[in-house]
Amino acid sequence: MSFFANLDEALQNVRENLSDINLVNEPDNYRKLTGTLNYLFSPENPSMIEAIMLREGQASKYRNVEIIYNTYKGDDFVVTTDSAGNCNAVNHRRAKRQVVSPTLYAEDKFTIDDEIIRHGNSEDIAAQLNREIRDAQRNLRESINAQLLAKFAANMGTNPAKGAAAGAYTAINLLKADGTVDPDAFDTIVNDVEDNKMVGPVGLIGLGKARKYMNRLAVGNVNDGGVDVREVMAQFGMALYKDQFVTSALGAADRILAMYPGFQSFFNYNLYAGTDFAKNTPDLARTLTIPDAIFPFSYDFKLKYDDGCTNSNGLQGAWTGRLLTYFDSWIVPSDAFGNEYGDLAGFNGITGYNITQS
Repeated sequence: MSFFANLDEALQNVRENLSDINLVNEPDNYRKLTGTLNYLFSPENPSMIEAIMLREGQASKYRNVEIIYNTYKGDDFVVTTDSAGNCNAVNHRRAKRQVVSPTLYAEDKFTIDDEIIRHGNSEDIAAQLNREIRDAQRNLRESINAQLLAKFAANMGTNPAKGAAAGAYTAINLLKADGTVDPDAFDTIVNDVEDNKMVGPVGLIGLGKARKYMNRLAVGNVNDGGVDVREVMAQFGMALYKDQFVTSALGAADRILAMYPGFQSFFNYNLYAGTDFAKNTPDLARTLTIPDAIFPFSYDFKLKYDDGCTNSNGLQGAWTGRLLTYFDSWIVPSDAFGNEYGDLAGFNGITGYNITQS
């Protein structure tokens, strides 16, 4: 029992200290740019839904998620003459409820063997667990980011402002041949937001020429290519969320997704949440949830001991840890806009652009 007590203490230490990350450029701190997750959890992307985990069991075993959202009221009851007004009751506008299950999955694992525990190394067991779990979370964040970006690309809706079909990327010439900003195309994306009857700063997920474009804005001082950069940034406030999975997910390095705020929301469920798992198990295992070090969601965690007696002499047992999560992103359905905004047919808050240079 003493080892279990030490292990529980070490796991608690991990939960409390995962976010204490040293940003020195050493291999353990290597990380790819995960702009998709950065956008989803940014203040610029407020959630427009209420997500309720549906439970199977008294305190745990999350499965489906119930999504609750409101639709556009419409103008069915607007009248323009007093004779048409009346006090008759009309249909109550109730919130839409949609039960969904995450379709995406990510898992990583690690092993700490008895020899390390017996002989020790430069780290104690808590430090080893911290490093292994932190590295596994980094891998999982990158996998989750890549899967979500691929899903957004595959489900990109129409861009009514441009007459673009679902999945079509609109070309914008944002850079001149000399690398300066093209003033004629700068506000294209912002104008599209307004023409699509939306508000708020749009989040751009990309890299390639989009990064070059934003870099030009950053170094352009007061004026670049005829554009008052400082005023433009103050007025439009577009932000680029740099993502190194763009080429594989979008099919080209210079493509970007324009994400309209509030239209995409991350959700996941946990198998091991609740008091059911806060106890010793007969199979020398620990099951619990561990929060991500950066973003506000938790992974399921299972730490299982194999004593090595089945296939060997039992002197080289090992603890194997698995971090996993079922996750997804809810994308607003087309019926949220109602018939009154029929010109938004197929629009879901995700549009695509291809950044070009003359």
